[in-house]
Amino acid sequence: MSAAPEPTQRSDSDRRDLVAGYGVLVVAAGIAMGAVALVVQEGRDRPFDIVLLAAGALAVAFGWEALLRAVPPAPALASRAGAPALEPPPSLARMENAVFFACSRAVDAHMLLRPVLRDVAAQRLAARGVDIDRDARAAELLGPWAWALVRPDAAEPEDWHAPGLDLAALEKVVEALEKL
Repeated sequence: MSAAPEPTQRSDSDRRDLVAGYGVLVVAAGIAMGAVALVVQEGRDRPFDIVLLAAGALAVAFGWEALLRAVPPAPALASRAGAPALEPPPSLARMENAVFFACSRAVDAHMLLRPVLRDVAAQRLAARGVDIDRDARAAELLGPWAWALVRPDAAEPEDWHAPGLDLAALEKVVEALEKL
């Protein structure tokens, strides 16, 4: 035979909350009884109505207590401050760095970001049956912004310390690649 579950023990704060709840119900019942006493017509049996109202308030109070006992307490929500921060995947971190540096210096745009964008363009063009190195349609499909960056004969910048890509230009390149 299985043993009957033990009743849950209430902490002092739970007991205080329960007493406060009963207090609110008693006050509400008193206000309701006063309202009933004012509204009830002279010919009716007032004491019976008041007793019936008090019994209803007690039934609600005991029902609330039974509900509190039946429903388990909600688990504490984990705070966001305690949750470990998610690290971006290494490939995303490398790409973010490449974009950052490509916007800083022209040499970084050519050496870091260009090979990645060129690979993406080559794959997307190949899916359409176009070779980025041999087919003239590649320039048409990519558009002037993307083609200027990924074309096979793109020369290294003369001034390695010149400003890198403008963000608006980079957005146009990415849009052109997305359209493929």
